[in-house]
Parts: sequence; structure tokens; C-alpha cells
Amino acid sequence: MKLLMLLSLGAGLLFGQTVSYTPGAAPQSAVPTKVVATAGTGTTAVACTLTGDTFPAAKVTIACTVGPVTIAPYTIAFTAGTAYTFQHNFDTNAVTFSLSVPSSGGPIAFQATANGSAPTNGTF
Repeated sequence: MKLLMLLSLGAGLLFGQTVSYTPGAAPQSAVPTKVVATAGTGTTAVACTLTGDTFPAAKVTIACTVGPVTIAPYTIAFTAGTAYTFQHNFDTNAVTFSLSVPSSGGPIAFQATANGSAPTNGTF
């Protein structure tokens, strides 16, 4: 199992596709959740950082760089039943995020991929 994890990590580093997830920590507002997804390297790289406003989060701030273009950070508030999906592509690189809150409420759930990597799931 450790060998498989090391091979997976090595492949991600070699081909420039990574998703890192830093879960939030209690008490509230102590450490918000942060997710970083990067696809590719150099001038064709796509990279997005999503950061919760508190822990657990009610809002997520999204900041991305797509090739040579930096997209101004924007914040989305999530309430029960809210969903948001986006994908940024440049050349052959892509980063995809899906975020949602069930209609019954609860934490903001996410799924992130970089260049079709295995999805990383978590909550803000």
C-alpha cells in the first residue's frame, strides 16, 4: 500500500498534477479548509486555490491562474441546496472543482481533480 501511494505521488509530481487538501480545524475560525489543485507546469499550468472563510465554512474564496492569466479571486456564499462546478483549461491541462451543500444543509462538500487524476473529496 505504501508503495502504491509513493508511485501515485511520484506520477503526480512527474506529470505536474496535484490536489492538496488541508482540512479545517476547530475551534471555529481557527484554521479554515484550503484546497489547492495544480495541473501542468510552466506557462501552460492551471492552478486554483479554494479557501473557506471559517471552519466550518459558509463561504469559499476561489483564486485561479490559467496559463498566463490570473483570475481575480471571488467568493461564493453557500446555503442549503447550493451547488457550483467549474473547470479551467489551458492547452492540455485542466482543473475541475464541484462544490455543494445538500438541501438539508450541512458542510460544503467538494470534489477536485487535476488533469483527470483520481478525485480528492472533503468538506470546508
